Amino acid sequence: MSKSEKIAAIKAKLAARKTSFVIQAGHPQARPVEQKRFARLAEVFPVAFSENTEAAWLIWNKIPVRLSYTYGLYTNVDSLIDLLEALTTQTNGQKEWTFISEVFITTIQVDWQYPQLTLRAQWRAKRSHLAMANVLNQKSQIQSTVPSFLAEWKIIAYQIINTLKQTQIELSDPHEQQKILRLKKIVNATNGQGQLYTKSQAP
Repeated sequence: MSKSEKIAAIKAKLAARKTSFVIQAGHPQARPVEQKRFARLAEVFPVAFSENTEAAWLIWNKIPVRLSYTYGLYTNVDSLIDLLEALTTQTNGQKEWTFISEVFITTIQVDWQYPQLTLRAQWRAKRSHLAMANVLNQKSQIQSTVPSFLAEWKIIAYQIINTLKQTQIELSDPHEQQKILRLKKIVNATNGQGQLYTKSQAP
């Protein structure tokens, strides 16, 4: 399936759903690696995954944004864990989250008063994607709930955990080892899963 066909399929799934943030996870296959010890969790992903593997897509107000399993997880895994952990352990709060992809650097203000959650983003992009950044900035705010937002990230969190298990990679830094335990706690604290993976209920 081509990139355009994947985006069209995602949009078709979204058409019947009233939602402003969902994630279409990819189906990446971790490749065999000779190196079995890394200092940092982030360093694992460019080695464990090919740049050509299937990506995940973040759907921001029905606009698809690509999240690769190589560069995307490398640059965002630490800040993502911090954010998701805060949402599972604090009933209210504010955080600034910087999301970085191959083409975007996005500053997201996250405010929550359980269960309500608000995201306000400022999208900046490479010259080739300025038009898309402008469209995203016109739809920069998302209203959601903490449980829904966590559920969207649950499969990605599973995939991060399973990558180390499948490749038998170990982290040498004790602080980095804790990140996997933190991810497991986040998964255990999250009910359900993303809307694209939940069967619609009959009216």
